[in-house]
Order: sequence, then structure tokens, then C-alpha cells
Amino acid sequence: MPASGSRCHHAIRLWLPDRPGALGAVASRIGAVGGDVVGIEIVERESGVAVDELVVELPRAADLVLLVREIGAVDGVRVEQVREVEGIVDGRLEALDAAGQLAEAAPAAVAERLAVILRTTLSADWVAVLGTDPARVVAREGALPDDGWLHAFVAGRLSDERAGAAGGEEIVALPLGRGLAVALARGALPFRPREVEIARRLGRLACARLD
Repeated sequence: MPASGSRCHHAIRLWLPDRPGALGAVASRIGAVGGDVVGIEIVERESGVAVDELVVELPRAADLVLLVREIGAVDGVRVEQVREVEGIVDGRLEALDAAGQLAEAAPAAVAERLAVILRTTLSADWVAVLGTDPARVVAREGALPDDGWLHAFVAGRLSDERAGAAGGEEIVALPLGRGLAVALARGALPFRPREVEIARRLGRLACARLD
């Protein structure tokens, strides 16, 4: 058995046809370059296409370019993102851990904790928790845009609550209640509906802690 230090883990988000055998063909290609699929999460599934995120264990000396090329050789499959992660990622345990952190945080620290959790859980570039009346930034994680632009953007987006592009980034703005809102951006890839729902539910939990 190889030493743990000789292996690493990567999360691979990919689009594939929602048909029998497609995922098996991808797993076979991963195995061909010495990788093992040790985790899988269904991010989105609709209109005959699935967006899945696989956690793949690889030898540290593995060629990531070759891995992506092998996966992309499967008919109808497209790799959207590859990132290195710390060990095996279990979305269910991550959700429970996030909820636990919010439940344990002191009310005065809930907004800051929410910003940290959302940035980590959703791999966001930045997260801001904002007060809407008066306009203010309550908590921030990452390099935020100009406060004036941010407040104007959030105010204009709260009515539709959908992810959208601005300045080359994908940005989500959601109301939290109690005069608060959250905005988060990820330039590398768009937020999926399931991820927006994660942000919404964690935000609702955070608001409940403000009682």
C-alpha cells in the first residue's frame, strides 16, 4: 500500500450525458491513469445532462493534463473544473458541519461565520453579508468590489434572486431577512441551482441565530 503522502485528491466537476454507462466510462478512463473515484456528488441533472463532481485519488506524480484529456475523450463529456482538495469530500458531512458551526457561533459572530462557511463550502472568490437599510457591509470574506457598486448590485438583484454574470464573474445575491442580504461571487464557474439553495438555507439558519 502506498504511503498516504504519495497520493492526493482532486475534485473534478464535469458535464456528462444522463444515460446508463456514461459515468462508468469516465471511471474507467480515470482508472487507466492510476486514479480511483472515492466520492461523487450530483450537482445538477436536467434535460438529459448531468453535472457531477467526482473526488479522485491520484498518485502525486499523476499527469493532470492526461487525466483531463482521458475524461474528455468519453463521448459527450466535458470537464468544467479540476481543483485539489484535502482528502475525501462528503457533501452531507460538510452541510452538517456548516450547520453546527452556525449553531455554536455567538450571535454577534454569526454573520462573519456565515461568510467564511459560504466561501469555503462553495469555493467562492468572495462573500459579503450586507445590511440593506441602511446600506452597510456587515461581514466580508475575500477581496470585495467597491462597496458602492456592491450595494447597488445587490439592491438591483434581490427581486429575482437568481445567479447572474457581472464583470466576468458569476454573482448570487439573496435576501436573508432581518434587513440582511448575502452576495457571493465565483469567477471560475457558474453557481448551480443546488448551490444557490445551499447558500439560501445556510443564510436562513444564520438569521435564526440572530434572535
